[in-house]
Amino acid sequence: NNQLAILENLVEEAKDIYQQLRVTIQSSHGSEICPTANQDSQNEQVTQVIGKAPDPETPDEVLRDKDGTAIVDISKIESLLNSKNIRMKNIAAEEKEEKLDQIAAFMGSRYSFIKRFYGMVKSNMKSGSSFSLDLRDEPPQVISSTCQVAKNLYSIAFLEEYRYFRAPRCLLVARPSRSPQALNFLAGNWLERYVRDTLIRLVAAHTKKISFSYVANAQVTLSNGADFEMDLFFHINDKFYWVESRTGGYQDKIQKYSRIAHELGLQESQAFIVLTDVSQDTKSSLSSLYHLSVIGVDEVESTFDGILKSHL
Repeated sequence: NNQLAILENLVEEAKDIYQQLRVTIQSSHGSEICPTANQDSQNEQVTQVIGKAPDPETPDEVLRDKDGTAIVDISKIESLLNSKNIRMKNIAAEEKEEKLDQIAAFMGSRYSFIKRFYGMVKSNMKSGSSFSLDLRDEPPQVISSTCQVAKNLYSIAFLEEYRYFRAPRCLLVARPSRSPQALNFLAGNWLERYVRDTLIRLVAAHTKKISFSYVANAQVTLSNGADFEMDLFFHINDKFYWVESRTGGYQDKIQKYSRIAHELGLQESQAFIVLTDVSQDTKSSLSSLYHLSVIGVDEVESTFDGILKSHL
């Protein structure tokens, strides 16, 4: 009964908001909205507005249905893929675990400080072996960031062991978990989350109305019949962008990425590979050879910000 009363109050509040919107829009445009509509039809319109698919000029990720799943209109993306004889088979259900997203954001934004630690994690995660990291010669930012990310991973059992000895030397001891969820996250899912969430955050903060939607981890069938998973594909207004994220070897992938980008009709400024631990010279050479934009983790936010500003 209490829940029903709450819902009834919400409906009444929605009706009031609808009436206020009608008055506001009428005063700004000098015309009546649905002038012949009676109260019953107005109430029906309130219900329609509540359950309405997102306006194409609204960042879709901001809107969610009642179970928290993002409501995204991907018709533009599907149309482009279909026009290139690429069929979308499935979109993986997005994992929006707040704690994992927070850790991913921390790792991405401070990667230069934690890369030694992350390298040791990756080297030992398959075996589940313990490792130690001597931090005594590192700057304070490296020590604090490394200890913070290790503590966060330990709190969710992605590290089965974590100890830090401040004296007589700054020594960190850790052991990664071999659980499937931990292995998936540590192997590279954190970077995919960071890239996706950085884009969504910047779009949501964008001051100008834009048409935007995206798909993450979409399973597609390429024109040659091969299966492929796209890490992140999105459009802003009528321009499309594709991003792949790699924390490990890229050498056996980049030629394929280049071919797919060409098949999609994407320019170098529209197809990106985010890599960890590669030099600027290597990024420049790869970009030139394969006609893709190869960027580092520390360039993700500025790259997306530049894309958004280009649509002003």
